[in-house]
Amino acid sequence: ETMSLTWHPQHETLFSSLDNEGILSFWLTTEDYNVFSLQSHEKDSTFSEVEWDSQGELLATSGYEKMPIPGQEKTLDQNIVKIWGRARPGDNKICLLYTSPSPRDS
Repeated sequence: ETMSLTWHPQHETLFSSLDNEGILSFWLTTEDYNVFSLQSHEKDSTFSEVEWDSQGELLATSGYEKMPIPGQEKTLDQNIVKIWGRARPGDNKICLLYTSPSPRDS
């Protein structure tokens, strides 16, 4: 189930979607299939948004991930924002550039 989608601000045939299993997919309206996808968040998380920046260079995903509570067997739903971008100019791969909060901050 798709939770959010966003059109690329510079390329009118490209859009991205985030589904309820944390799969971030990239689609071209000229193709019948997604051109690239990756696991953006943990599978037991809740996902809410995906959005491009105004230049189309960065992509943000947000949701809630289960984070362990130190010294306890319980978990806490923690709001997570992840920023994605290209590894290098001209590279077709996307990589995680930033996570807030980072797992070590929890």
